[in-house]
Amino acid sequence: MDAAGVFQEIPRIEDSRLAEIFAREVLGFLVRKELLSPEWAERILYWRHTGFNVHSLVRTKTKPEAERVGKYMIRPMLALERLTFLEPEGKVGYRWGRDGAGRVMSRHEALRRFRGEQIRDELAAKGIELRSTNWKGVAEEAAAAYKDVDEDVRVSHELGIGRLVAKVVPIGVMKG
Repeated sequence: MDAAGVFQEIPRIEDSRLAEIFAREVLGFLVRKELLSPEWAERILYWRHTGFNVHSLVRTKTKPEAERVGKYMIRPMLALERLTFLEPEGKVGYRWGRDGAGRVMSRHEALRRFRGEQIRDELAAKGIELRSTNWKGVAEEAAAAYKDVDEDVRVSHELGIGRLVAKVVPIGVMKG
């Protein structure tokens, strides 16, 4: 976008090269602001997965479209809910990977906020039957502990990254 707010077309650049340029710019900014050491910036550039990615097939023509893409891109990759103080070691741990994918709240926080029996009663009021031998597990898996998948699907569809085909409503769920 130029100073007048008009988008200018640029020649096609390979996505991997764009990702490298972007990574170098962001890491350079962090080094200049003394938020990251030059040594760590250099280390990150050699990681197999640097955390920087480019998907150049998405095109925007208006400012609102560009803002929507930008909001999608700036979602944080580090979630405070995944940070844990490991008291015996005196260190901070970060949980990541498959456990917790899509969660916006740790299992511990969900247990603090919810009771399985309360969730059962709320669902019963909506005509949904819930049976469980583990009410703690029900509390850990409370719907509010997970991100709004509908929003991710909507944004993905609008950006052309994915395509909405159908919304599926489960009639039964078994876990365990």
